[in-house]
Amino acid sequence: MNYYIEDAKKFLEVAEKEFEQEKTTGDLIKIKQAAEKDWNATVQATNGLFAKRGESIPKTNRERRQGLKKIAPELRDRFEAKAHSLHSECFYHGVCPLELIEENIKKVREYISQIEKK
Repeated sequence: MNYYIEDAKKFLEVAEKEFEQEKTTGDLIKIKQAAEKDWNATVQATNGLFAKRGESIPKTNRERRQGLKKIAPELRDRFEAKAHSLHSECFYHGVCPLELIEENIKKVREYISQIEKK
């Protein structure tokens, strides 16, 4: 079993639970934490793809983007979109529209599934 994919699923599960608990309270700190866990699920799944392909695990997001361009260019835009909406906008800048976070959680689940099939 791919350690990175398993971690991605665990991060996603925690993100889903935290988001469901906090979306009604509006606690921005906890919503930001859920978004960051969703982002980490994306990173771990991406690392899982590199592991599956026998590639070195990237140490930075820049390396991940460059590596995706080579091994799975169809996933690069999806990775970058999650970096922007979950990590940059929500976690760092506090722009966390609930519907966007909820949509991203679903998309990260799809992203993980897509990587599992590769």
